[in-house]
Amino acid sequence: MARNAIGLGSRDHWTPTPRLVQREKERAPGAARPASPAEPRAEGETEPAESATANAVEEPSLFTDPATRDARLYVIPADQPDFGAAVRLVRALRRCAIRVDRLTAAAKLPDGTTAPTGSFVIDAAQPFRAHLRDLLEPQWHPDDIGSSGEPIRPYDSAGWTLAMQMDVRVTRLVEPLELPIEPVDAIEVPFASEVLAPSPNGWLLDPRSSCLWPVLNDLLGAQLDVRRVTTAFAADGTGWPAGTVHVPSNEKSARVLATSLAEHGGRAVPIARLPDAAMASLRAPRIGLFDPFGGDMATGWTEWTLLEFGFAPRRVFGARVESGDLRRDFDVLVFCTGLPAANARGRRDGALERGGRNATDEQLAKLRDALPPFEDWSELTQRNTRVTKDKGVVALAQFVEAGGTLIALASAVEPAVGLFELPVDVGLKVEGDDGPRAVTNAEFFIPGSLLWIDVDVSDPLAFGLSPRQTAMFRGSAVLTPRDGARACAVWSRETPLLASGWQRGGAMLRGKAAVAEVVRGKGRFVLFGADVVYRGQPAGTFKLLFDAIMLGPR
Repeated sequence: MARNAIGLGSRDHWTPTPRLVQREKERAPGAARPASPAEPRAEGETEPAESATANAVEEPSLFTDPATRDARLYVIPADQPDFGAAVRLVRALRRCAIRVDRLTAAAKLPDGTTAPTGSFVIDAAQPFRAHLRDLLEPQWHPDDIGSSGEPIRPYDSAGWTLAMQMDVRVTRLVEPLELPIEPVDAIEVPFASEVLAPSPNGWLLDPRSSCLWPVLNDLLGAQLDVRRVTTAFAADGTGWPAGTVHVPSNEKSARVLATSLAEHGGRAVPIARLPDAAMASLRAPRIGLFDPFGGDMATGWTEWTLLEFGFAPRRVFGARVESGDLRRDFDVLVFCTGLPAANARGRRDGALERGGRNATDEQLAKLRDALPPFEDWSELTQRNTRVTKDKGVVALAQFVEAGGTLIALASAVEPAVGLFELPVDVGLKVEGDDGPRAVTNAEFFIPGSLLWIDVDVSDPLAFGLSPRQTAMFRGSAVLTPRDGARACAVWSRETPLLASGWQRGGAMLRGKAAVAEVVRGKGRFVLFGADVVYRGQPAGTFKLLFDAIMLGPR
């Protein structure tokens, strides 16, 4: 099997993805087609202007066209905005025995670009080629429809391309190319960092780098005066995006910054003069992460992600919410679940209800004795307390009114909208015989796939993101803001919408909010329709959650 994988990566090969097969079936023999055909269009999408038949050539098959060959090499350039995410991607590859090399000198690529020294190079001719392709190439799920007309649900997500989730640019080369390389031997590839240069007016940290967050949290944890520039600006002849972090120069900040960069990577750029732009001071956020009795998978991934990037979330249980005065202890409260159902549709899964909610004192005592002794289980009673509408929801509303930020992720979005009467419509409806009705799976179906989103990078909730990148749609709440609500990221209005996976009826999703904000009193609600923490993987959309958290302290 290993020899076969190496052989496929060593010669011209065409992988028959479902979309490429469908595109081939749609072509008449000898018909004209674009000179460089892309994957087929998704349902409801039109052919981009640049693929018009004006540039068409005649070719017998897509499976002999050099342009549709499998990649022989992958190059991950070192000059992309978030090279820290690229290092995380390479770590994931190395942990799975993928061989990775690194450029020892800059190299010109066939597409005319230059890959700088330090860029990663991955040869497809290796034993785990299939896994390599799985993480770097899009998944194209077939349009699998049952006899009833309903789509057949896949076992798990239909699209998960890790490079896309991390917003890492990968260049595919379909021809072999001799490059100046050396092997990357490390499994946990170190993050690139530079020696901190002295600067009388401080340093700038790029918000597009995921290395920013652990460094920023180290600085805030040391109670340093750190500020965020709220608009795009130029410093010393270089343009910087909104959200850039300015670290003033003093002995303590230089020491903390140098130590943190050495550990977490990234680059602090010295500046000759202060940015001529508005800046907002930052404080370390006091984060509460609601954890239900028995635990919750999405909550666990969220906690792991926050810890991984230097945040310090504190678990919050039902008893603490019910006791009120939440602003005393928290700037931000994050809910993945645990809000009482606003309606029948928003109820928690029945299996969880049967899994120990409302346990008696006797049952809790038995459970406490049976649990591992190396953890503190003294809070089982507090965990077993549910959030109620008459006390808990009132306390949460007061928390926001007093300046707190309530973040709703995953299954908490729809209950939050209903409980707090937020001006946001949730779900998709079509016109039926008796008026508007919810869409069916036959009309709209996206089972865990990566879709393109359009992002307003000038919005404080989206600092550091790419204007166009992917986000995970996985049982996601579809949000339509009304007056009093706004979106900082929407599902793409342009073609294509699908980046990796499977979608039907995606045209109905275009322009709907992936992230929405509602300001209430001195605080705000932030609703995440997109799954921005999907299994701790999408470093590209983590930034949306982190930005929302950093807006909390005030």
